[in-house]
Amino acid sequence: MTAVALISLCFAACTSSNTPEGVTKAYLSAVQKGDYEKALNLYYSKDTETDDEKEAEILQMFEDKMKSSIEDKQGIASYEVGIAELSEDGNKAVVPYTVRYGNGTDKEASMKTIKADGKWYLDAGK
Repeated sequence: MTAVALISLCFAACTSSNTPEGVTKAYLSAVQKGDYEKALNLYYSKDTETDDEKEAEILQMFEDKMKSSIEDKQGIASYEVGIAELSEDGNKAVVPYTVRYGNGTDKEASMKTIKADGKWYLDAGK
């Protein structure tokens, strides 16, 4: 019984979006499903007072860019997320991932993540 509880706890922790790997998986899943608003909301933003019009404009630009790129490759067939490399202070991480597109091509890249207020986000900063 204890082993089952431990495995369940580990599985829940490993799939949590409150880890560098988890937020990266949540992003890739949202993009795969075409939920660009959810994907965009996973990015960290210091600007908490963006007006609705500007938010809609940013979302539209993001969606247009992503949609075009992904549709050209016949969608995302699958993805794999590797193990994050944490910074010394534990507040930033780089997460390697691989995306397999519908046309059979692969893309290997990495996602920068940042921890703010106890939660992990994608880091759009340079």
